Amino acid sequence: MKEIGGYFGCEESLGREYHDNTVRLNSGRNCLRFLLREKKIKEIAIPYYICDAVIKVCEEENCKIVFYHIDKKFQPIINEGSLNQEIYIYIVNYFGQLSNAAIIRFKMLYRNLIVDNSQAFFQRPVEGVDTLYTCRKFFGVPDGGYLFPPRNVNGLERDISYNRCIHLLGRFEVSASEFYDYYSNNEKRINDLPLLEMSLLTRNMLKSIDYKHDIKVRTQNFSYLNKALTEYNELDIKNIKGGFMYPLLIKDGEKLRNHLIANRIYIPAFWNNVLFGEAGNWEKQLARSLVCVPCDQRYTIEEMKYITDVINEWRKEGTE
Repeated sequence: MKEIGGYFGCEESLGREYHDNTVRLNSGRNCLRFLLREKKIKEIAIPYYICDAVIKVCEEENCKIVFYHIDKKFQPIINEGSLNQEIYIYIVNYFGQLSNAAIIRFKMLYRNLIVDNSQAFFQRPVEGVDTLYTCRKFFGVPDGGYLFPPRNVNGLERDISYNRCIHLLGRFEVSASEFYDYYSNNEKRINDLPLLEMSLLTRNMLKSIDYKHDIKVRTQNFSYLNKALTEYNELDIKNIKGGFMYPLLIKDGEKLRNHLIANRIYIPAFWNNVLFGEAGNWEKQLARSLVCVPCDQRYTIEEMKYITDVINEWRKEGTE
């Protein structure tokens, strides 16, 4: 018998998650860990331009890594003849720029394919293709990941997330900077999370989200930024539904990133570990100079205009 009476906790949401009929785990990287274990993957090809968490998971699971390059459209450059038939190809859908039609073509080329949609939450998976998603990159949740297609995860313990929410609660009432250390510590904790099912709290939070609203706002904001910034973006970016962030590759991007941060427009750097590895000049240029502009559901066109005004003023000052 469950407890009856006493003080109130969070009430159960009656909504639905965006991704249903799926494997719900406690992080995107543990979705990869699950696949490595389930399929007994011994060798995997991953892009040089990649989060070090992916590398860490592969190394921890004793999976041999082969690296490949990407082109200026974020498409993989893979020499088929250099790979054995058993190797798995890990493709990252950077900023949602890889269409499902392209994924289907890759599936026809490579027998063993894994798609990382951590930057394309609203893009539905291709049937029969192992696809993983990360929740906290798009929403105010402490953790969580989805894995397709669905399969049996009986025997996995369930995670508990209440102690990883302080940065979310803090930012709701005060500034992000005041709780950045809590956020940073939470990210470090997620690095070391064991493979567990998604917590009840995270799933309940995901059920409470107005996904239609979020898709609409993200799509409008992404489109506005693309129209306003495309003339000096070195990347050819296509508009997408429910964009993650707008990727702006520009000369002196590192300086622009610092200028935006100084104006309280917080820009992440993806991924510094690439600068110190054996990646090519293109991947290192992305790691050094790519400016990832926020366009999520917290903001309106008014904030997008402010961001582009700050960028244009910076460019004007640099040309004078």
